[in-house]
Amino acid sequence: MVIIHCKDLSIVGYLRVAFWGLPFSLFFNDLCFQPFFSNICLYADDTTLYISGPDHDIASQKLMADLYLLDKWMLSNCLSINASKSEVLHVRPKQNSPKLGDNVIVVNDQPVPRVSTIRFLGAFIDDDLKGTAHIANLKRKLIGGVAALCRACRHLNEKTLLLLYHAFFSSHLTYGIEVFGLTYKNAMDPIVKLQKRALRIAIGVGPREHTAPIFARLNILPYPLLIRFSLCTFIFKMLTDRIPRVVSLRVSSNHTRGSYSRLLLLNHCRSSVGQFTIGNLGASFWNDLPVDLRTTDCSVGVFKLKLKRYLFSLSH
Repeated sequence: MVIIHCKDLSIVGYLRVAFWGLPFSLFFNDLCFQPFFSNICLYADDTTLYISGPDHDIASQKLMADLYLLDKWMLSNCLSINASKSEVLHVRPKQNSPKLGDNVIVVNDQPVPRVSTIRFLGAFIDDDLKGTAHIANLKRKLIGGVAALCRACRHLNEKTLLLLYHAFFSSHLTYGIEVFGLTYKNAMDPIVKLQKRALRIAIGVGPREHTAPIFARLNILPYPLLIRFSLCTFIFKMLTDRIPRVVSLRVSSNHTRGSYSRLLLLNHCRSSVGQFTIGNLGASFWNDLPVDLRTTDCSVGVFKLKLKRYLFSLSH
């Protein structure tokens, strides 16, 4: 797959002010109806084209044709692509597979640099899809949160420190967790340690204090269980048609207990990367839930309460 991410599309002249915010989105929305070979993703003034295929040369040629069409549409609408802030990411299955060359993708006679990592809507995507860059960025943010708690613990009470914990940790831990939480244990260990350290600081206990009672008292899930919680909630929403089925999930259709208890069939994978997907590892987490929890047709809020109670029982 070849991805080109165009950031900060410039608007020519007085249109810069007139078409900002929601009017800008309405003005820009018909770009989706252009006859691109690529798929297109729009968010405010960020535009991303992505295309996949067995031959990266053919994919890059189609992408170049789409960029020409994109540039033509931009000019006709008093817009322009900021080539200096555009990036190309080549996602390939193996490290030894052919790599897209430098300066292959060109916009307005300016080569678009090929990078190993791009930032897309706050998430970092790397060319091997292992999530290493995103986890490294998450670690840096959490280290900053720990430092802030260390400075604040001398002046604030426990209730206020816990508010700071949720501000610095909870939002970052859960963002993109359904994708980036599916990784090796050694990649998660630094995140787990930082979470424990932050909670010890927030309630004022020593660095060697056992954290299981702390998590239970504060009703906060440890990071590994938070991953399970987020994935199972995500799968529940898809199986009950509350969100689109963006992931292929196959419920057992045999006339056995599996067909009546929402057991999922695991996707066949030929690589270690395929094992860490929602269709494989996420489905395993779902199948490990009790039957009454998998088959419930309650609201999402009630399901979350039951799921959280069950996950806390696993940590005791």
